[in-house]
Amino acid sequence: MRPKRHPFSGAKKESEAKKISLMLKKVDEFDLKGSVWAEPLPLYSKTRVYVEIEGYGKKITTEFKTDDMDFFRKTSFFKRALFKRAEMMSQFDFRETTIEEWNRIILELLEAIKWTQK
Repeated sequence: MRPKRHPFSGAKKESEAKKISLMLKKVDEFDLKGSVWAEPLPLYSKTRVYVEIEGYGKKITTEFKTDDMDFFRKTSFFKRALFKRAEMMSQFDFRETTIEEWNRIILELLEAIKWTQK
């Protein structure tokens, strides 16, 4: 009796290797969509900032408040810094990063912006 042959077993392994290599590729800024906008809250002397990033099958939506009342002028700079930070990740890391981790990344960028402004 002849052993069973699996004609597509090699192709399966090849597709898995391709999938893994794609996961390890770096994030490309052109594959990301996103926006950052600020809403001043003069009553509280704060600014509410909304952040949306979408790419590689994942959408991140979050918001935070800052004491910087002029943050609406920095939204494009902040978005650029956020996209540069995302480019440092692999596609797999981008997809697997939780909202809480993104909030931490956003707060780190916010602190860095504050220090460069002083």
